[in-house]
Amino acid sequence: MRSNLFLINGLLTGSRFQGLSHDAIRSAWASLFMVVPVLSSTFASFARSFGSLGASEIGWLLVDEAGQAPPQAAVGALWRSRRALLVGAPLQLKPIVTVSDAVLEHMRTRYRVDTHWLPNRQSAQTLADEATPWGRMAGPADNKTWVGLPLVVHRRCDKPMHELANRIAYDGAMVYGTLAPRPDKETRASLLTGWIHASGTSEGNWVPAERQALKALLALLHENGVEAKDISVITPFKAVQQNLKRMLGSKMVSGTIHTMQGKEAPVVIMVLGGNTTGSGARDWAVSEPNLLNVAATRTKRRVYVIGDRNDWKNRALSCDVMDLLPLRTISAREQKQMPIPH
Repeated sequence: MRSNLFLINGLLTGSRFQGLSHDAIRSAWASLFMVVPVLSSTFASFARSFGSLGASEIGWLLVDEAGQAPPQAAVGALWRSRRALLVGAPLQLKPIVTVSDAVLEHMRTRYRVDTHWLPNRQSAQTLADEATPWGRMAGPADNKTWVGLPLVVHRRCDKPMHELANRIAYDGAMVYGTLAPRPDKETRASLLTGWIHASGTSEGNWVPAERQALKALLALLHENGVEAKDISVITPFKAVQQNLKRMLGSKMVSGTIHTMQGKEAPVVIMVLGGNTTGSGARDWAVSEPNLLNVAATRTKRRVYVIGDRNDWKNRALSCDVMDLLPLRTISAREQKQMPIPH
């Protein structure tokens, strides 16, 4: 056992053992799995870590956040596995494909591949769903898709975040199953979930007026006793993220909505941003329900949206949720200059 564990440690850390039989390598893996039943890896490092394993030599492959995985990323792991369970949500964030659509189309035509299999149209999750005979059609009323074995009971968010996601993404199919929090888990935030109006011209996608609204909101939460670690500040745009990090420092959790996939927080603040000189950036942010769905379902107790309500209410999807995000105001007393919690 000691020799096997020494051998597998060498294999996993990149050493090359020449002249070893396949049976010896399999024995070393078996010893490791006896000690550590479940190993974690990314697709990017899978070939390097598990390269000594051949076809169907892993018993079970469990893929989390499979809706964000491009199909080709999972091929090596699937080839090495006898069974696979892919877990994800096709109605949340999609895979990021760095190859241009033009190049993909050229390759597709050259090799006579049906457009259905283009990686900018599919994820590991959607292909797994297609291979699963048990499921249902799910999604917005005008764009439903087949989902295999859907788990429809939602247990993270309070209302109205659950209702918001249910309306824009799931056509009412999601079941509210969140239990009332224990008193010590309830947020101290006095301001209820809602929309905080901030209107002004932008500098790129950054809107200075939204900074002032965010500063006032954070001061109020700080006064209520909400700790910085319980707050996540997110945005659809990288330019806004960079300004937020300069404003909040490194301890306040903040980033784009994409970085919040798979995470959660008691309080989530979404700073919308978006260029005010054109409609392209803001239209992109609400072109599909995925971004709003992720933003709403990352929070457990409160979600606050900061943006120009008069502008966003006329855009796709936003108008569908305005009644679930009532306008909230912060009093003049609460807007006094207070230190932002770090």
